[in-house]
Amino acid sequence: MPDVDSRLMAKALEVFQKHGYSGATLELVAQHSKTPLDQLQQQYADKDHLLTALLSTYSPLPALLDALDHVEGESAEDIVRDAMRRTVKALQQNEQFFELAAIDFQVNNGKKIAVI
Repeated sequence: MPDVDSRLMAKALEVFQKHGYSGATLELVAQHSKTPLDQLQQQYADKDHLLTALLSTYSPLPALLDALDHVEGESAEDIVRDAMRRTVKALQQNEQFFELAAIDFQVNNGKKIAVI
């Protein structure tokens, strides 16, 4: 069973995907995640803070760094091929991030991505 934070993030992601930034509200996230609104508001002052948390949660950066730390190959060509294969795999495992990044670019010119 997923923990409360991962369930909350998953439901918040669904709300942002379905309603976009302008239609997403803390009330909708609370309703979809079955989290008391006051509890959600204690964690996230507004949907902007929630978007920042979502970007951090779904960021591919840790997976990318891990993938690149394990690159193998005997020649430069082998190393580049392995790095590319591992990079693509890491990005595919974090596809949700790109939807959230698009929202951030539309709303904030990508400012949130720059700080995570």
